[in-house]
Amino acid sequence: MTELPEAEGAETLSPPSRKPIGCLLLGVVLLVVVVVISLPFLPTLIAIVMPPAPPLPQSALTEVNHENFDYGVDEWEYLTTTAPCDLVTYYQSIGGVCSISPFECGTGSEFSRTNELVARCSGTQQIGQFGMVWEARINRVADAPENGRLRIYRAINWLSGAPPPNN
Repeated sequence: MTELPEAEGAETLSPPSRKPIGCLLLGVVLLVVVVVISLPFLPTLIAIVMPPAPPLPQSALTEVNHENFDYGVDEWEYLTTTAPCDLVTYYQSIGGVCSISPFECGTGSEFSRTNELVARCSGTQQIGQFGMVWEARINRVADAPENGRLRIYRAINWLSGAPPPNN
């Protein structure tokens, strides 16, 4: 028998390599396990990276000032055309406890425009493993008493789920 000479540049044909389906299936199972285990910690991790804002009404707000006292401890000041008593109603509707000034928002026969403070509302919120406290001070704008001025303070307790003491 004579052997045929190999042609130059001809490659030896081999069957294509196949990755075992088992490795792919194992990878998918491990990914699902990691996701299921990490889901309870996801809100906590998101709160650390991006501390949540305090509750704000859906009305048009114009930010006037923002002060950052510490990581997760901030105070914002907003102007709005929303009536101050409507802001009080909003914070009461989300579970806030409001102390309303005398003769403001239906607590008396008429309101006094000389008293710019309408109410202080406060509340707490659980965010993952952390606690947040917020306080909103609602004022009338001196030259336009039908408009509101909102100062809202937010503090996050990074050490426990209990809200930090309100300053």
